[in-house]
Amino acid sequence: MTKKVKQFIPLIQSDNEAYNQLSIVEQVAFSAIYDRLSSSEKNEGFFDKKLGKHFVIYSNEELAKLTKTSSRTITRAIKHMCNLGLLSIKRTFNGVHKLFPVLPDEMARNVDITPHAKLADTHTPNWRTNHTNINHNKNTNNTINTASESETFPISNINLEKLYIKAYSSMLKSKLNMPETAVKTLEAFSFGNIDVMKEYTTLILKAKKCVFNTANSQKYQYAKQSTQFETNQFIKEELSETITRVLISAKNKAKNKEWFNKFVMKSFIAFFEECAEKFNPQANVLI
Repeated sequence: MTKKVKQFIPLIQSDNEAYNQLSIVEQVAFSAIYDRLSSSEKNEGFFDKKLGKHFVIYSNEELAKLTKTSSRTITRAIKHMCNLGLLSIKRTFNGVHKLFPVLPDEMARNVDITPHAKLADTHTPNWRTNHTNINHNKNTNNTINTASESETFPISNINLEKLYIKAYSSMLKSKLNMPETAVKTLEAFSFGNIDVMKEYTTLILKAKKCVFNTANSQKYQYAKQSTQFETNQFIKEELSETITRVLISAKNKAKNKEWFNKFVMKSFIAFFEECAEKFNPQANVLI
């Protein structure tokens, strides 16, 4: 992995407002664009003299394949990154779009994007027209090969699963307030597979919601607090160990995936019910 992608990952978890508004797909797409910039910087053919910046050529199709999404999703992602000031686009005479990612040091210094670099028509749904496919692919290949193999780490070889997991883990902690120890345990049991990690997380969240719904239907005053990661100390302290115990048991006993999911779901429902019952709303401490 190149230095630039390594630089980007910490920004996802930083206090930078713009970077923290990126979705998982956008984080991976930006990482890919930013990584390719290292090759462009070694080739003066990818330097815009008017703006004084190096640029990247990346097609919608390439980014869609890397992020396992559609070209339409990438179009929305590009527009969002432009609106956040993390990316600017310049259209050339032959219809090719030059991408100018904002570097981490520029963002840290709060340097504004050069006004000329912002496309007046970035709001246009199809920011890259179909008839420019050949030009995009041709320039993209040149961008990758601007440095020797020993100097460049092609984006196609980057372990994007790690980027996905890094971003997903950050979201679980920042948006859902899941304990860090629990997130790390989920990472470990996913063995580098983001889809597996999402499946485990979904089962946990469904179980938690099920317990909340039951408590809420019974008019329990503290239904929400007793089932939240951040307000129930028992959940905070015991979730990681419970994940380990449940997943190991499920793997040893499961006859098929359906049975596995039922066992995990039932086990976590029991866990959250127990934590809710032990919750002390007055002191909010262990009792």
